[in-house]
Amino acid sequence: MSAQNAAVDSLSALRQWYDGHRPSPDEEPNTYVICAGLAILERTRDAFPLSRSE
Repeated sequence: MSAQNAAVDSLSALRQWYDGHRPSPDEEPNTYVICAGLAILERTRDAFPLSRSE
């Protein structure tokens, strides 16, 4: 998988996750949901570092 494909796939997954936490289609998710998602991503990055080749 190329870096570009990985970025596109990651962005798509993030968009689906974000949209899944909307209270309704025209409302943004609560701030705590986004903060929790970012905290999990940072912990995962630290626990499972990847090189560019992976």
